[in-house]
Parts: sequence; C-alpha cells; structure tokens
Amino acid sequence: MQDAAEAAYDRTDACAFTAFVGYEWSGNPGLNAQNLHRNVIFRNHVVPDVPVDYFQEAYPEGLWKALHSRCLDRRNGCDLLTIPTTRT
Repeated sequence: MQDAAEAAYDRTDACAFTAFVGYEWSGNPGLNAQNLHRNVIFRNHVVPDVPVDYFQEAYPEGLWKALHSRCLDRRNGCDLLTIPTTRT
C-alpha cells in the first residue's frame, strides 16, 4: 500500500495528485445492521507494520486505542486521522 501511494504521488511542481497511505476499517458488531466505517489516513510514510482490522478490534473505541499504541504513542513521527463514514 505504501509503495502504491508513493508511486501515485505527483511530486513535481504541478502537484496534480496527492496520495495518502490509508485504509477503511469496517465492522458490524452484533450483526445489528449498523455498519461502522472509519477511514484511517496516515500523515506520512511512518505507519504501523500491520493495520488494525475489525477482527482485532470490533468497536471504534478499540480501533482508536490500538491506533494510539501502534502509532501515536510511539512518538516516531506516525500521525493519523480517522474519519467516520456512512453507507446507505
């Protein structure tokens, strides 16, 4: 994913396209037809080795806790943004 983002990033003066390393975390806890979607977008190339997925953390609170321990709390330049999304 990191290689694909870097290959797509236009680093020329035109800067016609910016690519981000990121993924969508999606889940359906309790099978209650309430899909949970979060876009996880990293600030730069410093990212966790493995993404946090729904099978590891089935609720947004667990996702955020795992992202803190695997990224933010390491203080190595890893930074991120999570965005809730909905699907109809």
